[in-house]
Parts: sequence; C-alpha cells; structure tokens
Amino acid sequence: MRIYGPLLKGGTTLVGRSALERAHESAFRCAEVEYSRKNTSTGCVLIDRDFRIRGFNEAYEAATGLSRGEMQDHLLFDLFPDSPDNSENQVDRVRGSYERVLRCRRSNTLWVQRYDIPDPATPGGFIQKVWTLNHQPLVGNDGTVIGVVQHAEDITALDCVLASLARTLSVAEADDDHWWDVVRQLGTVGRALPRYRETYLALAQENNQLREAQASRAVIEQAKGILMGQHHCSPDEAFQILRQMSQATNEKLRDVAAALVKENAGLRSA
Repeated sequence: MRIYGPLLKGGTTLVGRSALERAHESAFRCAEVEYSRKNTSTGCVLIDRDFRIRGFNEAYEAATGLSRGEMQDHLLFDLFPDSPDNSENQVDRVRGSYERVLRCRRSNTLWVQRYDIPDPATPGGFIQKVWTLNHQPLVGNDGTVIGVVQHAEDITALDCVLASLARTLSVAEADDDHWWDVVRQLGTVGRALPRYRETYLALAQENNQLREAQASRAVIEQAKGILMGQHHCSPDEAFQILRQMSQATNEKLRDVAAALVKENAGLRSA
C-alpha cells in the first residue's frame, strides 16, 4: 500500500490546520490503510462530506483507470460526471445514496447501478459499466460521521449475461439452439452469484469490524483526554496508564476506557 505525503486540497499541508481537521485527516489515512489491507480485489474509495476523494485502494485505481495523482483530493463527481449515453442520472442517484448514509449513519446499497466511467484512452468518451455499490459511514475518532466508504463491485459482465438471456427468452419461437443458449447462460449466472454473495458477506463482516474498531478508538481517545487532564501527562503517558489499568483489572482496554468515560460523565453531571 502506497502512502503519500500529507498534502490536502490546494496543496495545503497538515501544518497550521485545526486539531479537528488533523484528527479527521488521520482517520482517513488509517481507514485507507485498513481497507487497502483487507479489500484487495474489490474497489474501495473514501469520500469526505464535501464529496472529495480522500483515499482508495489499488483495486479502485485498476477499475477506474486513473492514477493516484489524478484522483487524490479531487471532487468525485468532477472526475466521474454523468455520461451523455446514460439516461439514469447516475450522479444524482449515487449522490443521493451518499447523502442518506451521512444523514442516517446507516449503510446503503445500490445493487444494480449503471455508472459509466470516462475512457482514459478516448477524450470525451465513456466506458459502459454496471456496478453494485455498497456505501458505509466512516466515523472519526470524535464519533462524528466524517465521510463515506464506497465498495464498488463491477458486475458489468453479469449484467451482459442477464441482458442476453432476456433477449433470448423474448424470441417468440425459440428453437433448440436458443434454449441451449439459455441453459449455458443460466449456468454462467449460477456460478457467478455465489461469488458475489460471498464477497458481500465478507464486506459486511469487515465493515462491522471496522466500525467496532473506530468506536473503540474514539472511546480510548476520550479516556486518554480525561487522564491527561487528571494527571497533566502526555497522550503516550495517558495510554500507558490505560494499559496498566487494563492489565491490573484483566479487562479489555476499550472496556476500561468506556468505564472511565462513563464514570467521568457521571461525576460531571452530579
């Protein structure tokens, strides 16, 4: 996985940015590394609340035909506009899915989405594509939804098989050759569907694990902040105190952190 320098939009570096902006930038970097490590065959891209690309894996680069320099920190819909040959308003539908995820903090899936992509070899041209797009909320260390994670599975080949099958079945007087073609294509679909099902079951499990990891990271950061205030220590020293508490009580680090946060909230409300 390639990790590049901390350049943000407009060439600005992390220096001089607010603590919240730096925290969000760190969260995007951690998520990019995590998703790139776990999803090697499915395209994955991280989008912030302004619809700007903040990270992606190599499978996404391969699927789009664009390099990191061409995509990183660029607006998603500027890079992938509506295709003039696609009447489905692909941008509006995908943007609507993103906005539902940001608003409701829940995943949203477009199971069959026609979304043509620009053809790098033909200026002004597009490559026809059909996708299954799974969108998940990306939660920062402060517990807020800072963006969306898109998993993009290219199902263009499967869509072509189903379209061909539909055309074959529409023949009024199908002969034996037509029906054998139907059987062969059904076999292709049958072999493909279990693979897609397994892919999305694996994605769902990975997303649950990542959400749990992000929630744990958020509560640990809160607990460190409490300890830093109580002991006037550095973040590393606060984390060591948490580890010692975890070892002494034989409890998981996140459980110790959650208990400390809850106890501190109770003291403040008393």
